[in-house]
Amino acid sequence: MLRTFAVLLALAASACAASAPTEQIARSSAWNAAALEEVVSYVGSQKTTGFLIIENGKTITERNWPLPPEAETFRANSSTA
Repeated sequence: MLRTFAVLLALAASACAASAPTEQIARSSAWNAAALEEVVSYVGSQKTTGFLIIENGKTITERNWPLPPEAETFRANSSTA
C-alpha cells in the first residue's frame, strides 16, 4: 500500500518544477527509514521532479530533482516570468 501511495504522490509531484535537490527526513518510530529511502530512490528513478510525504502536518520526507535538459519545452511553458 505504501508503494501505491508513493506512486500517486510522485505523479502529483511530477508537475512541479524543482530548482535544486533537497532532502529532509523526519525521524519517526512509525516510519522505517530504510524502506522510506527505497521508496524515495524508486520515485527518483521515475520521470518526476519532486516527492513529498506529510503526516499530521509534519514533513516526513521531501526530495526534489532538477528537470532534465530534454525538458526545456516543459520549462519554457511552465515559466511564470
